[in-house]
Amino acid sequence: MTPFEKYGDDFICHPFTVKKADGRVIHARDIVVCIAPKKDAANALIYAWEVFRELAQWVCTEFASYPPNETYRVVVAWSRRAREREGHIVKIWCDLAGVREAASFATVEDCAARFGSGWLPFKNWQKDVFTIAA
Repeated sequence: MTPFEKYGDDFICHPFTVKKADGRVIHARDIVVCIAPKKDAANALIYAWEVFRELAQWVCTEFASYPPNETYRVVVAWSRRAREREGHIVKIWCDLAGVREAASFATVEDCAARFGSGWLPFKNWQKDVFTIAA
């Protein structure tokens, strides 16, 4: 089952380019799924990571024959129904080898330890989604 079949309108896949100051053009693709919250932040993060790994594995298969210098911005974010301004939960932006490596980690913490990124998970990813009991 493709991400579009599974997630419908909550799945986005589209190409874009970024022109660098030195004139180079970076070819990339946005691969995004928007999700709804689970019962609490811990379960939501586990679910977001499962969705992320699923997307990353799909990218590795779907774009295996594309040029090696193409990059992929793989994102799992809140839907607007969950958080008005949406908001990323986990995100990477790298070439296919990096996507493959990220997908190999069992947990978001393991992946963050390797990549050292503030995108895994994003700072304040749970803000305005879960209420904190006093």
